[in-house]
Amino acid sequence: MFNGQFENRLDFGAAVSMRPDNNNLNEVWSHLQGLVHEAKSLRLAEEFAKTPQRAELYSVEVSDKLFFDYSKNLLSTQIMESLLDLGRKSSLSDYARSQADPFQLPHVFFRSHMDDLSGKTNVEESREATEFFSRIKEICRRVRSGLWTACTGEKFRHILCFVENEQWADSLKMVAEVIRDSDIIPCMIECSDREAIDAKILDKHESVLETTLVVILGTVDIKRLTKIAEKIDKLLGAGLEGEKASQRHLLPVVPAARKRLSAGSFREAVPVPSWMSDDHFLWGIGAIPLAVSSGFENYIEFCAGGHFMDEHTRKARTSENIPLIMALIRFWYDHFLDADARVCLPFDERLAFLPSHVRQLEVHLNQSLPPNDRISLTSSALLGTREHNNLIESLHEPLSRRPADIILVAKRDHPAATKQHDKLTALGIGHGEALMLGRSIEDATEKVTKVIGPSPPARELAMKMGRRGNKPTSTFIVGQLTAFSLGMLLAMYEQSLSSTAYLNFSLKNMRVRSKD
Repeated sequence: MFNGQFENRLDFGAAVSMRPDNNNLNEVWSHLQGLVHEAKSLRLAEEFAKTPQRAELYSVEVSDKLFFDYSKNLLSTQIMESLLDLGRKSSLSDYARSQADPFQLPHVFFRSHMDDLSGKTNVEESREATEFFSRIKEICRRVRSGLWTACTGEKFRHILCFVENEQWADSLKMVAEVIRDSDIIPCMIECSDREAIDAKILDKHESVLETTLVVILGTVDIKRLTKIAEKIDKLLGAGLEGEKASQRHLLPVVPAARKRLSAGSFREAVPVPSWMSDDHFLWGIGAIPLAVSSGFENYIEFCAGGHFMDEHTRKARTSENIPLIMALIRFWYDHFLDADARVCLPFDERLAFLPSHVRQLEVHLNQSLPPNDRISLTSSALLGTREHNNLIESLHEPLSRRPADIILVAKRDHPAATKQHDKLTALGIGHGEALMLGRSIEDATEKVTKVIGPSPPARELAMKMGRRGNKPTSTFIVGQLTAFSLGMLLAMYEQSLSSTAYLNFSLKNMRVRSKD
């Protein structure tokens, strides 16, 4: 069933076995090198004028779930055909199918079988997966139904989740915000590293601690757990029938090797399979606070979105396969056009942490790659911050070579939605157009002169407002942001990044030779 190489997001065994004979790639590689000059001389505005249907030719729509427009990239028909040929001859689609196969990687297995884990017990790893998620489902049922109560006998009304990695904490916040329902138990995420004084975090939430389930994710230090338990007992005292408060309020998520912790003070501990790493965070241990706070059914819907993208990656032709096209375009920029790191720009408040999540995926992926094969990290900044605005502004700089992903949500459907959502969507569309078209000095001068009149300062300001344009962007549009569509987006980036890493790894010799 599983291939057993769970410690690495990139399965090197599969990559080595699929690595093609470089002789099959010499022609297409040389052809791509010959097209570099054409790409650098392309003017996107002129290409749209010459080919009005360019947006249709360079876009993919997956049913009504996701629309991907890559027409504003430095691509021509010849370049795209050569990239697709590179994908075919490098066995990229075969590798992607193996990575999207639910029996190859555990988190893909989870996304595929979250709603039906019965009967998947023919190997040790799948037995552990079944036990793990059965345990989550049982905890979710008990907490939300009131069978598992606080030390006062009341239902839990909050979840306080300790996460050691700040980036994964941000990812957890993002998913918790999107998949919540009307019956949500608020999920409060706190980042707490090994040296943090957890007692201070508990003091911060003392006012609601009586009805709060405290979940500790990824903890292996028994001393630290004991201190947290002692602090809970000190703040809350004895519970029902003189039971320690920590016995009801504390839920550690610990490695399976520490299963003995489920006795005594930590009888509700959840043992985690030894092969479950940070690569599986949102699809693994992160499922506990998410499922309990928003309901197991909503978490299944989140996994179903990931499974939908896995199936698309596994079955779609390369020319219509979104993660593979993303990987080929990224490879084209990185190794033929010498582009800098990519930029991820979501234009929906609930996706503010998406760039941070993508960057964290890249960090973990790079840890399993040799130094020369690592992928460049995506630039990230929180939506609406000064850094976010500066990041967008830097894309207009003449020497900037950073392709950008623009993420849009078409439907304004969340409870807190206002006209701000429509403005953000319009802003995202406008940025894509502005990066492509730019602004001439004459146009900038005319606009400035209308405001402050003709003067030397006006000319100087117009020079600063001028934009060269021709900056590449890809646009992703989801109909509405739900648990399903968020799972789909996150799986899309996972699959595209692993495919990019495969290209780097399998075409290493050709890249070295081309530099020489």
